[in-house]
Amino acid sequence: MPDCSCYIPFFIHGKRMPKIVSTAGTHGSRVEMPSKTERDKFSAESYWWLFRDLTDRVAKDRGERLPLVRKTFDGLEKQFEAGVPAVVEKAVRLRKEGRRKEAAGVLDDYTAECLSKVLKTVNDLRARFADAGRN
Repeated sequence: MPDCSCYIPFFIHGKRMPKIVSTAGTHGSRVEMPSKTERDKFSAESYWWLFRDLTDRVAKDRGERLPLVRKTFDGLEKQFEAGVPAVVEKAVRLRKEGRRKEAAGVLDDYTAECLSKVLKTVNDLRARFADAGRN
């Protein structure tokens, strides 16, 4: 649900996608007949599953928990947004100097920094609401 999510800046001129963002659940990427597919399960190595779990926990007391989640994520989003111009400016300068790999690294590093903060926050919130969902 969008109201239980947090914006993270990703850049098209970056070179790598953090693994946790592209990891599904416990089954990974496989092609098999739907009739033979097991139901996927929670994985702490999957960004999607972490947020799904948080959403389930928030749903147990949405009126009290959702405002806390939004306040927390809104603060992070503002922080990330404020940092983007300087990161982009540095990356553009490096690209103009022909240092494309370094420019991509600057962008990737900022994404990784933001992702790290979001992951810590989502896990802190999940722990706070531990009574309401999976462990």
